[in-house]
Amino acid sequence: MELGKRLKEAREEKNLTLQDIQDMTKIQRRYLEAIEKGNYRAIPGNFYVRAFVREYALAVGLNPDQLLEEYKSELPSTMEEEEQAQLSRVNKHRRTSQTSGRPTALLSFLPRLMVILLIIAIVVTVWFFYQSKTEPDTTGQTEDDSNQVEINRQDDPEQDVPDEEGDQEEQPNSEDDGETEQEEDEQEDSPETPQPELALIEKNESANIPTATYEVKNTNELKLNFNITGECWLGIENDQGKSFISQNIKSDDSPLDFDLTGEKEIRLNIGYAPALSFTVNDVPFEYPVDPEQAGHEHQIITIVVNETAE
Repeated sequence: MELGKRLKEAREEKNLTLQDIQDMTKIQRRYLEAIEKGNYRAIPGNFYVRAFVREYALAVGLNPDQLLEEYKSELPSTMEEEEQAQLSRVNKHRRTSQTSGRPTALLSFLPRLMVILLIIAIVVTVWFFYQSKTEPDTTGQTEDDSNQVEINRQDDPEQDVPDEEGDQEEQPNSEDDGETEQEEDEQEDSPETPQPELALIEKNESANIPTATYEVKNTNELKLNFNITGECWLGIENDQGKSFISQNIKSDDSPLDFDLTGEKEIRLNIGYAPALSFTVNDVPFEYPVDPEQAGHEHQIITIVVNETAE
C-alpha cells in the first residue's frame, strides 16, 4: 500500500476530514491532498515533504519514525540533505548574530566610560583645590573660637560646663532615635515587588492532540530555552500567525533559545514531547499531560503574557 493511501485510511478510521487535519497541523489542505495522492512535487521543497508527512502521521495516531523508514524509497531521496542544510543555516545565523553583537556593545560603552572618568577627575581636582584654599581660614577660625571660649569662662566662673556637655550629648541621641524610627516606618510602608509566575489556566487531554493554556504573570518578559534529546518537530507562532520556527529539530541543535519579549500570546506545536524539555523565564516547564503515555506525544501549548501585578 502506498504511503498516501495508508495515511488516508488512518484518517478515515478516526472519522477526520482534511479540514480537521489542517486545523490540527496548520498544514494547508492542498498539501495534505498532495500527500494522499503521492504528488510530492506539489509541496515546496523536499524538506517539507518529510515534515508534513511526520505531522500528518502524528495527527492520525501513526508512528512517524516507523512510517518514514518503511516508505523511505517512495519519498524524495534528497530530503535528508536539505533538512541538514536548513538546520545548519539556522545555527550559523544564530552564532553569527551572537558573535557580532558583543564587540558592538563594548565599543558603544567606551565613550560613556571615558566621560564618567573625566567627570570624576574634574570633581577630585576641584575638591583638592578648594580644600587647599580654605584650610588656613578654617584653622584661624578655630583659634578664634577657642580664645572666645576661654574669655567667656573667665567672665562666668560659676558656669556649669559638665551640664552643657551632657545636654549636647543627649540631643544627637534623640535625633538618632527619630531617624531610626523613620527608617523603620519607610521599610514597613514599602510594597513588596511581585514575583513572576507561570500558572496553568486550562488543559484538555481528551482531544486527539492534548492542549493546555498557561499564563505568565507580573512580567512582560518571555524567554524560552529548549533542551533537545531526540528528533522532534517544533512550531512556534504568535497570535497574529507570525512563525518563529516551524521545522524538525534534533539533539545537535540543543540548546535552542528564543527571546519573545513583547509578544502577548504564543503557541507551541510540539510533535514529540518526550524528546523536548524547556524553561519559561528560567522556570522549568512541566507538561500538564504525561507525554510518555500513548497518544500524548504530540501536544499543543499556548502561553499568554499578563504583566499586570496582582
